[in-house]
Amino acid sequence: MNLIEFLIVLFMIIVIINILNNRIFHIQSDIALVLFSTITSVIILIIDLLLGQKGIMESITHSLGNFDFHDYLLDYMLALMLFTGAGQIDLRRFEKNIKAITLLSFLTTIISSVVFGAVFYGLSILLGFEPDFFVCLLLGCIVSPTDPIAATGILNKMGLSKDVSSVIEGESLFNDGMGVALFVFVKGLVTGKSGENFFIVMGREVMGAIIISLIISYIMVKLMEFTENPFNHILIGFCSVVSIYQICLRVGASGAIAAVVCGMYFAGARHKKREFYERVDKNGRYDAFFSTVDEILNSMLFVMIGLTILSVQLANKFYDLLGMGIVATIVSRYIGVYASTILMGKKQFPGGYSRGQFTSIMTWAALKGGLCLALAMETRAFLPENLYLGVLNTTYIIIFFTVIVQGLTVKKGYKYIENKRKSMQVSG
Repeated sequence: MNLIEFLIVLFMIIVIINILNNRIFHIQSDIALVLFSTITSVIILIIDLLLGQKGIMESITHSLGNFDFHDYLLDYMLALMLFTGAGQIDLRRFEKNIKAITLLSFLTTIISSVVFGAVFYGLSILLGFEPDFFVCLLLGCIVSPTDPIAATGILNKMGLSKDVSSVIEGESLFNDGMGVALFVFVKGLVTGKSGENFFIVMGREVMGAIIISLIISYIMVKLMEFTENPFNHILIGFCSVVSIYQICLRVGASGAIAAVVCGMYFAGARHKKREFYERVDKNGRYDAFFSTVDEILNSMLFVMIGLTILSVQLANKFYDLLGMGIVATIVSRYIGVYASTILMGKKQFPGGYSRGQFTSIMTWAALKGGLCLALAMETRAFLPENLYLGVLNTTYIIIFFTVIVQGLTVKKGYKYIENKRKSMQVSG
């Protein structure tokens, strides 16, 4: 199956799932894509098993399950998705909640990674495993960052408080840089090689990305002001984020953070000269183009997450990993968020929530997605097969639990906290 054939099949799966969901199930669209593509993969595997892995089903399983998800996400999809997501941020609310976003993006990610590793290590010993602590810590680095694509694609459609949504979205757009820096550092410990100094890694990943993105974004925005053709504006925006992302990958900076900075810079520049851009682009072609691209790529990503099950082997004691992964994720996220709220100050919780309410919302709204899966797949290059399968299986479990279970219930949890808060205000 070549690329065109694969895209045709992928798009038809998206269309069929969307039609069935709109007609029958009425689940939030991105969650439906993950859920039903996963069910489709399981059905294909069952049919494949019954037919003895022969004929057309073997070909379908091989073709759909063996695309290079890691390279496809990191090299092609991620830059545009982050650029578009960052461009849609409410800059006023982002500035208002900058302290919370910064603490959650960096401090919470560090604490959650370490706590996850410790909890997962302890549970492994209790269940009779012989774990390597640094591998457990590496897994914490993989699954602790919240996913920007899941956040912008799902949580924005849940009706959450605008301040809370702003914090969730802002955190998810920036915390992957910290996760990648931690991943690089701990990877050196796992492989027995002396890992780079953490602060050097962070400086290169974060500050390098910001500097590169600001310089190129400034030049490209100035170029936009020399043309009044909205088509040229689209091409300049596209070329800017893709070139910035590729440069960062080559110099070892975070392409993801660079794409976010680029998106926010373009959004701010366009807002500052809003009259000019509205005059030359009366039909909103620029925003419509990137919104459409974002929606298509989001849909592709969520379906591809479900389809990758076709190529995944189950690790030994898979069901033990299932429980361990879920428990460690919730515990580590709660502790990480709670620790960050201590530094926010009592009056700094977005939405006016109490510390417990804000921590609960941010814990249950922490969705994982394609970035976690891509990092997990990267461990195949240096981990033994049994450890790699354990890391990959656990990452899958956490992604599906957070996107499907937490994604489907976060709105109810939010409504419960809101109703409880209102009843306390009335009684008070």
